[in-house]
Amino acid sequence: MKKPEKDPLTYEKPLPLELLPYMERTDAYQSVGTAFALGNNTYVTAAHVLLAGIDSQYGSPSLRRADGSVYTIDRILKSLRIRIRGFFSTERSGSTWARHQSAAANR
Repeated sequence: MKKPEKDPLTYEKPLPLELLPYMERTDAYQSVGTAFALGNNTYVTAAHVLLAGIDSQYGSPSLRRADGSVYTIDRILKSLRIRIRGFFSTERSGSTWARHQSAAANR
């Protein structure tokens, strides 16, 4: 989920952000989980990953590739709270990347 550009809070003195891991300090996104390609622009993740964005300051969750590309989740296809899974698709349905992921998932 995209981190806010500017912290809306003010503090008495600067926070010791250097104590945070470098990646956490510098990354524009807050990672909350993983997703796996099932093919045909369909992914599965833990339900709590999808629920993390509801009414949060980070906005709705997105899918980020290893190369840093970010794709907005356009639809929640199914949520199985009993099995704690959520299925979704991204805004890039039909894209070359989605077809590539589909082919890789079907190997």
